[in-house]
Amino acid sequence: MPLLRWLDQRLGLEALRAVGRHKEIPVHRHSLWYYGGGLALLLLGVQVVTGLLLLMYYHPGSAEAHASVTNIIEEVPHGQWIRSLHARAADALILCLVVHGATAFFMRAYQRPREVTWWTGLAMMGLVLTLAFSGYVLPLDERGFFATQIGLQLLAGVPALGEWITNVVLGGSELTDVTVRRFFALHVAVLPWTLVLLVGAHLWLIQHHGLRTDAHERPGSSAMLRSRPFWPEYMRGELFLWLTALSVLFVVAAAVPQHVGPPADPLSPTPLGIHPEWYFLGGFQAIRLAGKWLPGAASEAAVGVGFAAMLLFALAAPFLDPPGSSRFRTFLVRCAGGFLLVLMLVLTVWGYVSARTQAG
Repeated sequence: MPLLRWLDQRLGLEALRAVGRHKEIPVHRHSLWYYGGGLALLLLGVQVVTGLLLLMYYHPGSAEAHASVTNIIEEVPHGQWIRSLHARAADALILCLVVHGATAFFMRAYQRPREVTWWTGLAMMGLVLTLAFSGYVLPLDERGFFATQIGLQLLAGVPALGEWITNVVLGGSELTDVTVRRFFALHVAVLPWTLVLLVGAHLWLIQHHGLRTDAHERPGSSAMLRSRPFWPEYMRGELFLWLTALSVLFVVAAAVPQHVGPPADPLSPTPLGIHPEWYFLGGFQAIRLAGKWLPGAASEAAVGVGFAAMLLFALAAPFLDPPGSSRFRTFLVRCAGGFLLVLMLVLTVWGYVSARTQAG
C-alpha cells in the first residue's frame, strides 16, 4: 500500500518488523501465561485514555470534587460509561498483574540474570496499587473518604517510615482539602510518569534476557522447546486476546456502572460496611483480626510488620532460590510463596463476607 510505503520510508517500520520476526517466543505447556504481560499493557493503556478523558471535567478540592464527578455521570455524554470503564479496567489490571506475578514466581522468572526484571515487576505492582489508592478519595464521596482513612491506618503501621509517609501524604494530621490535591497530583502526574519509566525498563529487560523457560536453561537438558516468531504468529494471538478483553470490558462497564456515593462528611462516624476495594481487603481484614488480640496501634504495627516481611520475601526470592538450587530448596520457596498467596486470598474473601454481613 502507498501509505504503508510512505510510513516505512519515514519511520523505519520494516526494521521493527525484522526485530519482531527475529524475536522468538518459546512454545510449551505454560506458553499461555506469556500473554499476561501484554494484557496488562493493554489495560494500562485503557487507564491512560479514560483517565485523560475524565481529567477534562474533574476539579480537585473539597468543594468541587464531588460535584464535578456527579456532573461527569449525569451531564457529560457517555461520562458514566467512561468512568465505569476506568474503574473496571483498574480492577482487571490489578487482577492481571497478580496472576502474571504469581506465574512468574512459580516459573522462577526471578533467577539470574533476571533479578532486576523481577524487581521492576514488583515495583510496577506497587505503583499500580498506589495509583488505585490515590484515586479513592478523588470523588470525595462517603465510601472513598472513609476507605482512604482505613488505608492510611494500614500505611501508618509500616515500621520506621509508615507514620512519616502518612503525614506527608495527608499534609497534616487529618484528611483535608490539601490531601485531596496531593492525591490528585500523585494520581495524574507523579505516579503515571514513574510507571511509564518502569514499564519501559521492564520491557527492555525482557527483550534483553528473553522469556524464562526451565527446559532451555537447564544445562544438558534434552527437552529443548520449540519456538515461534513474535511477529506475526505470536502477535495474532495477542491481538485476538486484546480484542476479546476490550469487548468484555466495554460490556461489563456498561452493565455494572460505577456510581458515586453521597458527599463525605468528615465529622460523621464511619458508616457500617465501609471497606476498601477488593485488592486492599486482605490488609483491611488482617487489621480487624489483629485488633481482636492486640490493643490500639499495636495491631496496625503488627500487620505492617507482616506485610513488610511479605515484601522482603518477594524481593529476596532471587537469593533464596538461585540457579542450581536443590529441588527441596526450590520446593520450600514455592511453598512459602503459595502459602502467602492463599493467605491473602482467604483474607480477601473473609474481609468481603464480613463487610457484606456488617452492611446487611
